[in-house]
Amino acid sequence: MSEILREIVTWLKKPRTGWIKRDIPEEIAETVFLHTKKVVRAAKIFGKNIPELNYDRFCKMGVYHDLAEYSEEDYAPGQISLEEKHQRERAVIELLRDKLWRGQEIYDIWVEFEEGATLEAILMVQLDKLDAAIQALEYEKQWFERVVDFYPYVQARLTHPVLKNTFEILLRKNFPEVDFYEQYFLLLELQGDEERFYQEMYRQIFRAEELRFAEVEIKKAFESRNDEFFMAYNIIYLGLKGENITLDNVTHTLWPDLPDNGKELFDQAIADIEFYRLNFNNAFWSNIEQKCSVIIKNAKKSWSITHEQSMKLRFLFSWEALLPFSEIPEETILFRQSWSPHLFVDKNTLLQWTIIGWGKSAQ
Repeated sequence: MSEILREIVTWLKKPRTGWIKRDIPEEIAETVFLHTKKVVRAAKIFGKNIPELNYDRFCKMGVYHDLAEYSEEDYAPGQISLEEKHQRERAVIELLRDKLWRGQEIYDIWVEFEEGATLEAILMVQLDKLDAAIQALEYEKQWFERVVDFYPYVQARLTHPVLKNTFEILLRKNFPEVDFYEQYFLLLELQGDEERFYQEMYRQIFRAEELRFAEVEIKKAFESRNDEFFMAYNIIYLGLKGENITLDNVTHTLWPDLPDNGKELFDQAIADIEFYRLNFNNAFWSNIEQKCSVIIKNAKKSWSITHEQSMKLRFLFSWEALLPFSEIPEETILFRQSWSPHLFVDKNTLLQWTIIGWGKSAQ
């Protein structure tokens, strides 16, 4: 490896100057490598939806855009004049052009990025700025307050409607428990579509809550030797994980010591779940609703739901978490709202969401 490449590798591991100057401890400060990696990922997701973009060149620009800083300090805005910063970095990139394989390509793309005249450069500059703001959101969750000055700075520099809308949605901080980069990449995938973003976020949170509940109930059923519940929750768990629901999969991944009647338990659990799932919209619905209404009414009186009652409700609703939101029967949504207005929101507006575990007290 050449000396220049060794220096670049060392530079990639360094924390970015802007975070250090904002009191982010060096051990958790974002490195140049992580910043570049996230910018490239954003470019790959965002760029594929812009047909007039030179996609390959755009992604390479994400890789090369900070490369001129490898032997210079990562200057924070205002630390030195833009003219001096540009002169220093151009001298570095000219050296790389002459010393590295593909040096001319690196030089050409970097100059294009710096000049900011092409569509690729205009959008890459915005992704570069936006990445800093997303990282600032993550640091703000950890009570580092000096990072918030990134928000107005970045907002003023975003011109593409998808990027502007994406950042506006993230600034509302509706899902602080979810990594902001996960939300960011999802919004780029959805081209800033707010309604679809909320739908997907609700599904993800609901599924995570369901998985946690299923894990607890699997353990309880195992300890109490309740084979019927143990099988049912194993099936629900596999379904929520997106894995194939087969008896072999249950045996290999969750229940190696399957009892002699294991196939019978499996077939019965599948039949029960399928029965409830397939009969939401037919004559059985009123009977199902009536039975569950009794469960919920009793639960509200006693402020609790028993394990058996919770199981019945989960047979009704857990499978629905696997459906596209548009396919969830309206009856299901209305019925959930009748139990708790916070549990599920209107199909069209999706204005609010509070996770309430099935099996916890009804509010």
